[in-house]
Amino acid sequence: MVTIKDVARHAKVHPSTVSRVIKNHKSISNETKHRVLEAMNFLGYVPNYAAQTLATGQSFNIGVVLPPLLTEEKYSEPFFLHILSVIVIEAKKLGYTISVASALTLSDLQEQVELMYSQKRVDGFILLFNSYSNPIKEFLDKNSIPTVIIGTPNHDKTGIFIDNDNFQMGYDAANFLIKNGHTELLFVTDTVDSMVFSYRYQGFKRLCEQRKLTSHHPVIYGTNYFFEEELISIIKKCNISSMVIIGDKLSLRVIQLLVSKGFSVPDDISVITFNNSDYSTLVSPYLTTFDINIEELGKQGLIALIHQIQKRSFSTIKETFIPFLLVERDSIKSRV
Repeated sequence: MVTIKDVARHAKVHPSTVSRVIKNHKSISNETKHRVLEAMNFLGYVPNYAAQTLATGQSFNIGVVLPPLLTEEKYSEPFFLHILSVIVIEAKKLGYTISVASALTLSDLQEQVELMYSQKRVDGFILLFNSYSNPIKEFLDKNSIPTVIIGTPNHDKTGIFIDNDNFQMGYDAANFLIKNGHTELLFVTDTVDSMVFSYRYQGFKRLCEQRKLTSHHPVIYGTNYFFEEELISIIKKCNISSMVIIGDKLSLRVIQLLVSKGFSVPDDISVITFNNSDYSTLVSPYLTTFDINIEELGKQGLIALIHQIQKRSFSTIKETFIPFLLVERDSIKSRV
């Protein structure tokens, strides 16, 4: 069996250096760390995490909490699949493993999180969602458990958040449509409970008010006949010429409905959306959308959590914005 001494001999370093690399100690240079990791991979060395747990009190495992899977739509949401893969890959580089918590309801999800921590299976949590009331975050805060939320703060604004500036994105989306000559804008979403929706809509609404345009109430688009008829009715009644839609996947569903009702996108109605997932180039017209830089969201969320774990600090209040980029494609038609 390969030992730390074998790795040290191959990398031409002291065994204590190998140990510090495994623990991701900041005193080790990137060059040395790279050399040691290469030696570990070459020799097939597998750290004894059970021994490390006894010695350090850490499991070197991180819990990633998905939002409640209340609908089948959530199972195939590309954002969560993408960011989860980023976190898994980056965690492996830093000597950590990942455990995923998922459930159909918020109460079941909270029960999972509490069990994972009480059994000392994880050192901390990354939450991939936030809402107006988040009992999971409240539990983690109350027990001083290292936590990072990849999402937007709610009213209490306590904790560490890694996110895009969703208010600015909503503002920029409306501004881009207005610059292209659109004056009747509509915001379409599949939920009003998330903080992401709240901030994006607030930004959208702010610009409409500044330009003295009608800021129509957001339309919730579901999967049944009632929602379809309501959306089509508002489009016709208000002469809607453009839409800001909460995500790429929902955008495709809305476009399918519009086409089935005789509308053309973008000739009759322009569409701008968010996330720049694979859905944005799945069918024609390709979607004009905001790239939210999922890779960086995942990396920075993981780094922030590991910093908390290693520093044993839980009270930091910080919000980090990850840059976003508007990707212009075919779903917008200029009316200028």
